[in-house]
Amino acid sequence: MRATYSHYAKRPKGVVATVKMRRRAGVSAIFQLYTPNDKDLAASFLARAERAGYRAVVVTLDTWTTGWRPRDLNTGNFPQLRGYVLENYFTDDVFLKRLAKSPKEDLKTAALEWIKVWGNSLRWDDLRWLRSLTKLPILLKGIQHPDDVRRARDYGVDGIYCSNHGGRQADGGLPAPMPYPPSSKRPRECRCCLTSAYAAVPTWPKRSR
Repeated sequence: MRATYSHYAKRPKGVVATVKMRRRAGVSAIFQLYTPNDKDLAASFLARAERAGYRAVVVTLDTWTTGWRPRDLNTGNFPQLRGYVLENYFTDDVFLKRLAKSPKEDLKTAALEWIKVWGNSLRWDDLRWLRSLTKLPILLKGIQHPDDVRRARDYGVDGIYCSNHGGRQADGGLPAPMPYPPSSKRPRECRCCLTSAYAAVPTWPKRSR
């Protein structure tokens, strides 16, 4: 059994305590990284994940920018812009060095600084850099073609993380597992970790009967 935690967790101390509890129970915890464009900050996140006892890192490739979410736009549901769910940034020494005042003193400026580091469209060569930062197994989330699975292995990636909710990010987008060939034809060089989540209104096309 595995549990995945994003670095957007609201209460880092609580997450660390939960990870330790799950380790005692024999549950593997995986850290999901939205790679910032500040390389020192990315290195800090990975070092903290190792110290917290995570067993692997999921590098997110399919959300380097947010998708079109009309209901979120209609309700103004972007909590990060108000300084919410950013505690892992606000407790990171590397991020705090970017600020003239602490987030408690100037929350708006801290949230705006987060916008500056958010969004990093990774290239293949970036995987070697990430591999050099941690001893933990690295999984890629967002791979959709078997040829890219083989290429990822060449760059030191340990596995592929498949999620069924990627279709909600863009109209007509397919969840990651759907384009994959039957299991007998998949590349055997990488392990595949499956997960699931709910999308209130799936946006991918319905299959024809």
